[in-house]
Amino acid sequence: MTDFEKKSFSENDINEFIQLSKSEYHTIPKMNDPKFIKWKLISNPKGKSYYFYFKVKDNIAGRILSAHYPGRLAIGNYLFNSFWLSDLFIQKEHRQLSNLKSLYTKCLDETEGVIFHSSNKNSEKFYTKILQEKIFFNLISCGIPLSLCPLKKYKFFGKFFYWMFIKPFILHMLLLNKIFKLFKNLNIEHYKSIFFDDDINKITDQNLKNGESFFFKDESFFKWRYEMYENVHLLKMFKSKKFIGYICLIETKVLGLKNMILSDFQFTGKLSFFDKLKIKFKIVEISLKQKCDTLYSIGNQRNYMYKNILGYPFFKLPDSILPHSSPIFIHNIPNEHSEKMKDINFTISDFDYF
Repeated sequence: MTDFEKKSFSENDINEFIQLSKSEYHTIPKMNDPKFIKWKLISNPKGKSYYFYFKVKDNIAGRILSAHYPGRLAIGNYLFNSFWLSDLFIQKEHRQLSNLKSLYTKCLDETEGVIFHSSNKNSEKFYTKILQEKIFFNLISCGIPLSLCPLKKYKFFGKFFYWMFIKPFILHMLLLNKIFKLFKNLNIEHYKSIFFDDDINKITDQNLKNGESFFFKDESFFKWRYEMYENVHLLKMFKSKKFIGYICLIETKVLGLKNMILSDFQFTGKLSFFDKLKIKFKIVEISLKQKCDTLYSIGNQRNYMYKNILGYPFFKLPDSILPHSSPIFIHNIPNEHSEKMKDINFTISDFDYF
């Protein structure tokens, strides 16, 4: 009989964790970096991740972790502890359905808080068909290629598409950006560091009082979340001298591409079409100055905050050109807040550690 166990993840577990991950995550360099694993699963300001696993001949053969969300989930003026399930892996020779179900169920039952997780193209069928789990919403990707590099794999068509469409599209955005700068109705402050200040504190407090659905972030979250990145940017938006929102940008390399990632954003309300364009043109300007190959974000289009990001000049990216879709599953939800969960402002900073 297989024993399924639980403990807090510790530094003593890092080397075995990396070895077990190599066959599945060999294309992701950070998953082989002890410093990154420690940051992700141990240094979280809310505490160490919970480690659920089973052993075969004294060696871990399967595992899943529930990682504390370092802020708190805000739903209808209430705050809840929340977790993200991550790094599910079972060795091929032990991938019996019983092992998978037992490991997953133990993790859900023994994690005290609201639990979120997504899936890839293989595990989605397990969650939806076998366990019949409910998808609360799908995350929608948007972005734009900024160089020829992302299109090289398409050879002639990629070059043709870049020079005939993308390059002129970029030039027209730069021209419009210069024109929009002449209008002073929206002021955008750009910082080459990400920090938590009174403005950001007030906007999170205001959104909590307004009953918005989002992840409530504090100073400890900001310090922990962005300490691993060398090149980051913070945009603060003011209208009539009133702070109306912020956007966090991180530069990261994935699959040989330099990417500008819109990792986090909060606003006090819906933006005008003009204000949306001015902000997005500013992001394009920064990305080009940093010589990024792509500009990318992902979020919940049911929430107005992400609707401030979606749309021209960013393209909505179909799942067919991405590694997989990103459905969101949620567990341990207080019954009275179930419907509101569908409208959460869900950002990259809330779940995906690039």
